[in-house]
Amino acid sequence: MATFSKVSEREKLKPRRDPYWQKLMAGCYLGFRKMTAGSIGNWSARYLDETQSPARQVYKTLGDFSELPDHQRHDTARKAAQEWFEHLGKGGSAEAVTVQGACARYVEHLRDTAGERSAKDAQDRFNNYVLENAKFAATELAKITPLQMESWRKALRNKPISKGARRGELRSDSTLNRDMTCFRAALNLAFKDGLVTSNFAWTSKLLPIKNADQKKDAYIDTAQRRKLANYAPDDLANLLRGLSQRAARPHSMDGVDGVLRVQRTRHGQPHACV
Repeated sequence: MATFSKVSEREKLKPRRDPYWQKLMAGCYLGFRKMTAGSIGNWSARYLDETQSPARQVYKTLGDFSELPDHQRHDTARKAAQEWFEHLGKGGSAEAVTVQGACARYVEHLRDTAGERSAKDAQDRFNNYVLENAKFAATELAKITPLQMESWRKALRNKPISKGARRGELRSDSTLNRDMTCFRAALNLAFKDGLVTSNFAWTSKLLPIKNADQKKDAYIDTAQRRKLANYAPDDLANLLRGLSQRAARPHSMDGVDGVLRVQRTRHGQPHACV
């Protein structure tokens, strides 16, 4: 079995189609493949999955780490391989699921459990604020960080609404909660199904905003009601003055010959006066 932890050792390897393998621990191997004499090579990992019957080898491509100096690539590849081995050892799937893949799986889940309408709504939301960022959508779930999730949330907060009565406005707290809920559900489904063994990256960063959906009651005082009635058309002004004289809903006010008849309280006096 070849050794290739040093740059000089990798340079001496003969180009070939199959990777050279280095054993890290029982059933776990780091691979290096050099197809041509001038290539920098690609790294991979191999794992013996003994939960299968019979046991089988599973593989993962790690990349070439070309962004790093030659002398740092082995240690970086080894660390990436060990993280994958740990993921598998915790029961994680050998399938490399991306953010886009998690969203697609959730849409299918909704189609099976909630119907086509719910699935389409989720797909539209993902298209509008998750999948439009190609780099983020292509990121593997196992590599997502809390910082990336926080950046995504901030970008969504500052992204104008694209349709509806509030088109062009920034998202309210309640709208932000609804949009995050769909994405959070997709990530949680992937976690539940064992496609990723940790939900740490989003549990604290995608929390819903508290009290965002509470009813907001607004009242205008007597002077404001009087001013509103003064500027309203005659028929509406009569209705506003009548409503201000008693605690009642609009349908309880009767009109006779265009003039509102105001019902009195049990004491014979109006409830309030404009």
